[in-house]
Amino acid sequence: MCLVKKGWRIFIKRRTAMKKVESLPDATSVQLSEFDDICAICYQEMRSAKITNCNHYFHSECLRKWTYLRDECPLCHSICNNAEM
Repeated sequence: MCLVKKGWRIFIKRRTAMKKVESLPDATSVQLSEFDDICAICYQEMRSAKITNCNHYFHSECLRKWTYLRDECPLCHSICNNAEM
């Protein structure tokens, strides 16, 4: 039974991370061209991105993985999700 509880907690944590990232706005192509930088998590080119409340840009997948581990911006350490989450 202990493994089931642990598995359920991991599932809930991953789902919560996904919902937090999905609640963030997507960067437009204009914003991405003006930003003209790489993702600070994976160091790859930005073709699509999410914008955190602190106005930093990250790939959605990278930010989801980061948020699963920590609920803060990888650059400035402010909370990177909406307050209602």
